[in-house]
Amino acid sequence: MTIVAFIAVWRTLGTLCLAWLIGGPVFVWLSGRSKEKVILSWRSVVRRSFPWAVPLFILSIIFVLFAEAASTAELSLIENLARPDVLRTFAFQTRVGQLSMFRLIAGMALFAPTMFLAKAATDHAEETGLFLVLVVAAVVCAMGPLNGHAGADIGWSTACRIIHVCAVSIWIGGLPGWLGLVFLVAKAPDIHRCAYAFSAMLQFSRLAIICMATTIVSGAFIASEYVGSQGDLLGTPYGLAICGKVLLLLGVLVIANHVRAALLPQLRCGEPTTAFHMTAIRWVTLEFILA
Repeated sequence: MTIVAFIAVWRTLGTLCLAWLIGGPVFVWLSGRSKEKVILSWRSVVRRSFPWAVPLFILSIIFVLFAEAASTAELSLIENLARPDVLRTFAFQTRVGQLSMFRLIAGMALFAPTMFLAKAATDHAEETGLFLVLVVAAVVCAMGPLNGHAGADIGWSTACRIIHVCAVSIWIGGLPGWLGLVFLVAKAPDIHRCAYAFSAMLQFSRLAIICMATTIVSGAFIASEYVGSQGDLLGTPYGLAICGKVLLLLGVLVIANHVRAALLPQLRCGEPTTAFHMTAIRWVTLEFILA
């Protein structure tokens, strides 16, 4: 595996874990409370999943830092293992390395609130845990754009990137909770569980629309800094990447609109069936993959 591919894999994994630590608590909070045993079981599973995301996120930072140090020193990953001085120099004497170390420390701070949330025994403790996990994860997420070139000068550009990544994290991070709830209800659908699922998905759908709009506006602002003409848009790798992202986003928007306009009303008004829920799961899974 090349260094670029290694970084891409671990950075993607870290991004997804952090998105879950942001979007997951938001979705659980929006879903509201319930005394139904199946719903309580789902909320418990979600709460206990957060501590597992933290070490994966921390590992992603460590491995990306290790690979970036190797790339800077023009070493292979294997060669870099025998040169701990290279990693130490990169981590403590470069801006990217220092910010990665700060982010690593902040990521470790996620252990406490996620463990507290996983063991929450009361509604008040659960709400407190959700809030703490969301706040700490959002701070860690906001540190990400500071690693880029724009982060060297804190201003509107950096603020826009922070808003962008947080909006995307809420949206994408909430989708696994959406899928888990629908999958659980699909195993034994009844009116009460479907009503709860409908309410949760409707609330999240409204928030997702805001996040999508924020993502589009902030993404357009970020792209405008690098693409100044049609030639830049169609004649450079960055411009072509933007075109690809726009096409994927259009696909996501079509699916999201279909779920909101066609599937959610059926969940509220129609007779709940396992087949219907599995159809919804397939559509939202496709949305998650494209996102």
